[in-house]
Amino acid sequence: MKTILLFMLKGILFWIVLIFLISTFMAILSALKGVRGYQFYYPNGKVKNRVYLKRRKELVGLEKKYYENGNLKSKIRWKKNEINKAYFYYENGNLKAIIPYKKGKIDGNILNFYENGNLKSVISYKNGLIENLLKSYDKNGEIDEKLEKVELFYPNGNIESRRYFIMNSKITYQDGVEEEYYENGKLKSKVILINGKVNGFMESYYENGKLKSRVPFEDDEPLGIAEDYYENGNLESKYYIDGLHREYICCWCEDGKENEVVNTYNKIMREVRRK
Repeated sequence: MKTILLFMLKGILFWIVLIFLISTFMAILSALKGVRGYQFYYPNGKVKNRVYLKRRKELVGLEKKYYENGNLKSKIRWKKNEINKAYFYYENGNLKAIIPYKKGKIDGNILNFYENGNLKSVISYKNGLIENLLKSYDKNGEIDEKLEKVELFYPNGNIESRRYFIMNSKITYQDGVEEEYYENGKLKSKVILINGKVNGFMESYYENGKLKSRVPFEDDEPLGIAEDYYENGNLESKYYIDGLHREYICCWCEDGKENEVVNTYNKIMREVRRK
């Protein structure tokens, strides 16, 4: 009797495990459906950027960018076109910064590092805004800096711009999120600076509050997958940008219908309406 019960339990366990494995496999297939990988290269043939797009619209998975020597420059975790976390590296391979995100906005503590690997600063963010400079060190590990906020206002009293500066006894450099606003109080643009340079996304907005464009930057240079939007909120184009060069992936009409894009190396884009 015990042998029969044991055999039945093993059979039930087998089917439970099998159903779980099948469900997991189907979930993975569903998640990967429509996902395409894109690679972009340096003139020497080495990979410069590797990214994944779902149905050519949503950034998903792990995006990686590389220096020309092959070392990792940055890696960004994407989910449904929103950043989960971003890591930036120096050319020698040491970590430069860690930026945490929540629902597409910086949320948590940004960690900045010197090129020698020592911690430079810890800045607290909540819902995309700086809360406080928690810690700041010079290259020798001594606490040395303070955070200053600079705001400008329109004659009507509404804020025009907001910037943050980290100051010490030797230098002053801009850090954190820089924001500019329309006179009606709506956000006009937003950009992230790390150690005085633009790193991350530069976002601009229409006066109605809708996102106008989102362009990725690495050390003040545009690099990565960028987006343009219509004023009604629909996606207009998705393209790879590297300095002044653009390589279009896909474009859409204002009503949301997709256009096919044929790329050429002389930067000419031809659009063919899908029937």
